[in-house]
Amino acid sequence: MSQSLHPAFIDLLKNQTLASAEMRRLVGWYALSLTDLLRRKCITVRCAERMLFNLDVVQQLEQRQLEDCVKLVDWGMQLEDWEDYTPKQLTDAINAIAQLAQRLLEQAPRGATKPLAIARKDSPM
Repeated sequence: MSQSLHPAFIDLLKNQTLASAEMRRLVGWYALSLTDLLRRKCITVRCAERMLFNLDVVQQLEQRQLEDCVKLVDWGMQLEDWEDYTPKQLTDAINAIAQLAQRLLEQAPRGATKPLAIARKDSPM
């Protein structure tokens, strides 16, 4: 697979049928996944920027008026600066992004769909 995941994610952001709450969860889960991969050094900061933390994503989120998501992606866009100028604080910056992502997930409205792992656990076999 030589094509980046980025175009598919941008397509999701452009999808006007997704509710704002769904968008927040999508961005939150994606950011949490990337921060985990960054912490474990499975991907580079530049890779995370291509995937989520970039201007194209910010513009789509601004159009949907999802300022909390914009804030998260903006932090991610600054990771390269943290890495270049204050590498000892890069982990703190990654943790801050993960906290912002977690807040997006905690905003899920009551009665929202259960996460897949819980749904599987509850389903009869």
